[in-house]
Amino acid sequence: MLERDWAFLEVAAGGLEEYLQSSILYYPLGNTRKAQGLLQLTLGNLLVTTTRLKAANWDETEKLALNDLLERIEAIRKRWMAGWDKKAEQEIPARLNLWQNSLNEWADTREHTLAGYRHQVRWRVILHLLLTETVNRYHEESILAGLDSRLRMISTPGDFLWEPEIEQGFSRQTYWYLYLKV
Repeated sequence: MLERDWAFLEVAAGGLEEYLQSSILYYPLGNTRKAQGLLQLTLGNLLVTTTRLKAANWDETEKLALNDLLERIEAIRKRWMAGWDKKAEQEIPARLNLWQNSLNEWADTREHTLAGYRHQVRWRVILHLLLTETVNRYHEESILAGLDSRLRMISTPGDFLWEPEIEQGFSRQTYWYLYLKV
């Protein structure tokens, strides 16, 4: 799974500058062979992917390659900070809506599987990462706190949901929703 994250990061880094200048929130990564089957470029997808990749243990060559990619992304971020901030502000309500709808369905029908939750909890991680990118998002943070309360009511503590090799990058205290049984 981390191979897909790595491929996404490489392709996303190449299209990030154009994405930050565009008005499109969910940006297609192109038609190259490498881009096939990858997520669309959003700031949230970029943030969660970089967090996942930073959490893994890489050999020295891979660490250098990852650091080069991250430095490229950071340079683009600094150059296009207004676009970066705008994308974060656009994506927060969109991801909040997806997470809220998913959680409402889950609580109402209880028909989702653990595999479904494992995929959809990505939206909650993205919300956490996006909210750290912005300031004064009290309305969204309030809604998210209510959703978190609801999630706690329909879940119990469990094991880490994603790949074991990245668990060290997602503390149980901060990312508690990645350690649940629903």
